[in-house]
Amino acid sequence: MHASRMIQIVVIGWLLAWCELGLADYVELSRPTALKASSERQGTVIEHAEKGNTYLLLDGGKQRNGYYKVWLPLQRKEAFIYRTHVRRKQGELPSSVTTGRLDGEGCNNHLIYGVPHNSDQILCRLGYVVGYNYERKVPDWAAYYIIQSERKKTVRKNNYVTDKDLPPEHRSGSGDYSKSGYDKGHVAPFAVISISQRASDETFYYSNIAPQLPGFNRNSYGYSGVWGAVEDGVRDWLKKRPELYVIAGTHFEGYRLSTIGSGKVGVPDYFFKIVFDPNAVEAIGFWMPQHVNTADKISDYVETIDEIEEK
Repeated sequence: MHASRMIQIVVIGWLLAWCELGLADYVELSRPTALKASSERQGTVIEHAEKGNTYLLLDGGKQRNGYYKVWLPLQRKEAFIYRTHVRRKQGELPSSVTTGRLDGEGCNNHLIYGVPHNSDQILCRLGYVVGYNYERKVPDWAAYYIIQSERKKTVRKNNYVTDKDLPPEHRSGSGDYSKSGYDKGHVAPFAVISISQRASDETFYYSNIAPQLPGFNRNSYGYSGVWGAVEDGVRDWLKKRPELYVIAGTHFEGYRLSTIGSGKVGVPDYFFKIVFDPNAVEAIGFWMPQHVNTADKISDYVETIDEIEEK
């Protein structure tokens, strides 16, 4: 049996045993907050969590520097939450603790079909989730569930922000992209992630950005980039389909890594995007080399999901 699957079974069994005994002690978030890797004020943020999320308490509910230690089933690791951000509960664990967080609902349903890849750090945002690569300083992948009826009109501010939820040595920033010849390419796009202004603004974290050639990223103003063309296609599909689930990401080929900036941000050789309609049970995948002005070759870049997973 695969080791990660065995761990998950053990964790589920452990949680269910606590439920059956009625010994559960857990916390419910009273406000949106950050879950940290340590009980320090400057501790690295593991993920952002929404009000109402519930987590199993560890260490008998003892506090450390004012923080409770809790269990994150989705990431199979411990985390710390500050005491004033939660309400402590006793009694049986609600079902969301034993099952909901395991299938991704703890990240606003953006991981409801599972974690695409075990990246160095998973960052849960309101409108998407990113699996981040420390070495290359770009996303391995981003996943986002779009519900057309929940989208709102938001303003594009172009306010790119260095992501302080990442360890300092693994962050990228504006200096890496300046005069590089590459666009700041969104892996999870601003245009469809619009459930709120905050959700749209969060797409401008550098943890969601990868270097893209202008003629690959843009499908307007004299460019015919295939990445931009696929993004346009997703927006068009949303006009006819009430929900879409998307996984997009980067791929590096070979051992030689092309980089930009003093932070040595990796330049992907390929990008991929998988679009799934859960109502029609239809999906399409694209595997796109980072070449310029290839929107007319979009049909050549269609791949099955199995082929993308294998690559």
